[in-house]
Amino acid sequence: MQFLGENPRTVTLDNQTNTTTFSIECALPAPQISSVTPQSGSVGTQVTIAGENFSATASENIITFNGTEAPVNQCQYN
Repeated sequence: MQFLGENPRTVTLDNQTNTTTFSIECALPAPQISSVTPQSGSVGTQVTIAGENFSATASENIITFNGTEAPVNQCQYN
């Protein structure tokens, strides 16, 4: 099961005798960037960002340059 969005989460389980509510809070480490190559380029230049704590799923990584979101084409988990 995957939860996206804000924390904490509240999940309610209903059965015939009672309702139980509990919260799940996730504290994931922030991404750490070790390098960006190339360090400059024109619009459309492919950029490689290396580091730790990124998602292995491309759509879960949001990258912006000067406030403009850039497409994430590939992620590689090492």
